[in-house]
Amino acid sequence: MRYGRNNELIPVTEAEEAIVGKATMLLDQAIKLGKVEPRYNMYYRKEGIKYRKHRKFRVLDISKDGNDVLFSSSDLLQGKYYTSSRNTRFFLLRKRGRSVQADYTSAQMFSYLDRCSDYLGDIIEMLIEKLKITPPARVRKGYKVVVRDKNGRLRSVYDGSLWTRLRWRNETAKRNAGSGFYYFRNADDAIRSASKIPDWNVKDLVLVEVEAGGAEFRVSENELRCSYLRTTKIVGCIADLQQKVGASAELANSAAQVVSGACSAVV
Repeated sequence: MRYGRNNELIPVTEAEEAIVGKATMLLDQAIKLGKVEPRYNMYYRKEGIKYRKHRKFRVLDISKDGNDVLFSSSDLLQGKYYTSSRNTRFFLLRKRGRSVQADYTSAQMFSYLDRCSDYLGDIIEMLIEKLKITPPARVRKGYKVVVRDKNGRLRSVYDGSLWTRLRWRNETAKRNAGSGFYYFRNADDAIRSASKIPDWNVKDLVLVEVEAGGAEFRVSENELRCSYLRTTKIVGCIADLQQKVGASAELANSAAQVVSGACSAVV
């Protein structure tokens, strides 16, 4: 195989074409099972110019038997004179009997492994080792805001990566900001933070209970960063929880005013 302009694998021999064909079947199966967002292709006109929006998949690495395949998917917008790409994701598909296991990874991780690899299948082997996460010995309870997509899956509000319930994720938290996973000690602070999250409809945001472990750094009074995190259960929709928090705050203020008035009357 050889690499194309966009780092995708291009088969050279008939045997390699058969392996890539097997990889395509694996992708189709993952889409059918709802583990990968499906393809789409649409055209529209704006100010007399024809545009095309579609999702493109690329094979970036593949095992010798074709049962483990690393893909990327991008949403492309093609105009008359340009093509723009957004929402690029990297994921590893592994055949598991009649099912398919999908594991998403970051662009930074792919870039790092790509620099360390020399032969076909190297990236997949290193990525599988990275996915073998040993759970932390001690865990702490907390809360996190995530977005629920149209298929009901939970995703990060920042990079769109998948949060599978009870599956640990690991990213070493360091002293510099941006590393590790963010979460809150209590639910109220997590709910209030939702108003600062851009680009998402509040109706799609949900509050989840999480377990955290490993190294930990304080971001603010109640916001933390950690190295290990997993979601345990959905608490509720942010829109509904914000109304309850607001109602509780109004009730507390009313009670404080009543107590203050009673004290003034006694004096």
